[in-house]
Amino acid sequence: SLFTDNAIFEQKTSVAMAQSLPSYEQATNLPTYEDTQRAKETEARSELLNIFFNLDSEVISTHDSEEMYIDGFAVGNDCMFMLAFLLAFFFNWLGFFIGYCILLNLSGRYGAMSGFGLSVVNWLMYLKYTHQDQRYFQEEKLFMWWFFFIIAVVLFMKGILNWMSVRKMLTMSPEQQRQNGRLFFLY
Repeated sequence: SLFTDNAIFEQKTSVAMAQSLPSYEQATNLPTYEDTQRAKETEARSELLNIFFNLDSEVISTHDSEEMYIDGFAVGNDCMFMLAFLLAFFFNWLGFFIGYCILLNLSGRYGAMSGFGLSVVNWLMYLKYTHQDQRYFQEEKLFMWWFFFIIAVVLFMKGILNWMSVRKMLTMSPEQQRQNGRLFFLY
């Protein structure tokens, strides 16, 4: 009697477990890591739009199905690059932070980086060649001007060259992209 009760209990539990387990198709049809990251990014964008502009995510769809990705990063386009470049150039560090933090794709971030670099070059030239106050760029302090100038030019060139590399990578196959290595050194 104990043996039959134990056998019946095991049979009931195995039937219950078999019914609770998902089928093979359901278990293997899980989203990839990149798909999950894209979904999280889309959710973050809609939340930012809702917070800053009081827009419903149902009214404006922030997910673009034709958006291209490289290594899980949204690429963007040339117009976004120029928008972020001009935003960072005209509004200096504030435009850089807006472009770099709100525009969540490579074109926006590289455009903001290069625009901020050119903006710093612009301000350094203005400070050096204006004749109002020359005490900051006397001979003993001229190395600071060159230091900031070189950093600004490097930022400007890094943004442009990385964006050109991203555009070049769009034409490559995934195997060629992996062979060329990662280009996002300081995303």
